[in-house]
Amino acid sequence: MPIIGDDLYGVKANRLHLHAETLELTHPITHEPMRFHVDADF
Repeated sequence: MPIIGDDLYGVKANRLHLHAETLELTHPITHEPMRFHVDADF
């Protein structure tokens, strides 16, 4: 699936619209789960 703003495979845009709405990972020291969520603004 092309990304909006990708000049090669997507459609033209004034910026690259690549956004991870949710990112989950394990903290490297505490090993606690970490979850970040941000809604896309486009």
